[in-house]
Amino acid sequence: MNAWLGKISGLAVTLSIVVPAGLGQGTFLFTNSNQARTVPFTDCEGRAVAGEGYRVEVVVRNPKTGAVDSNVELLQKDLTWTKLTSVGMLEGKAAGIFSGGTVRVPSVAPGHEAQLTIRSWQLASGADFASAKVRGETNITVKLGGIGSPPSFPTRMRALQGLKLCPVK
Repeated sequence: MNAWLGKISGLAVTLSIVVPAGLGQGTFLFTNSNQARTVPFTDCEGRAVAGEGYRVEVVVRNPKTGAVDSNVELLQKDLTWTKLTSVGMLEGKAAGIFSGGTVRVPSVAPGHEAQLTIRSWQLASGADFASAKVRGETNITVKLGGIGSPPSFPTRMRALQGLKLCPVK
């Protein structure tokens, strides 16, 4: 065994993962807590919203068609991918924060920009964003990470400036 290791000790080994240009596998972290900078979601009076009574969703546009990308997926704890759904807000000292996990965007390759719409609403005012009477949304652009060349970690949504949920007039 040692003789074999000695023979290959002078070799440099490179592992390369090639993603065809037509396949996107860009990723980002679906959270408004960005390490040193956290941008809480609040109500119109500036109080942090908290709990499952508030929902947050992200909508991603396919850069080629401009249509909503319905194939966006969320990484589960068992390392499988499932369709992305809305998430609730955290509570207590973490009020105003959501943490949805790693999201994969099939239509955008790593290193390229994705157009995101972040939407949040009060569940008591409507079952979804469109019907909610208390809601807010914002658009941001993020450069995605993921398995590309070079590979990178999922991008954080640093462009997110926070969000106020207010009654719709």
